Amino acid sequence: MSPSFYPSKQQTFCVVPTWHDEVVPAHGIVGIKLGITRLEGKRKLSQNRSAADVDGVISGLSEGLSAERAVAEATSRAAVR
Repeated sequence: MSPSFYPSKQQTFCVVPTWHDEVVPAHGIVGIKLGITRLEGKRKLSQNRSAADVDGVISGLSEGLSAERAVAEATSRAAVR
């Protein structure tokens, strides 16, 4: 995530690049076959950022390629407002 997407960078100059991701690790029993016993979803989509920073991320990603726009949509859905 580009620090330029965060408006707080202009105020604090302390923002560094970060990652946004959604993962679903599979847990199972290893043997000849892998039996999936559960799936756990996890996402990191700026939930720890201010509303202004989240809006900046959504705006910045919305101008990108289709994968970036998809992350913008996921970030928008995950945003706590």
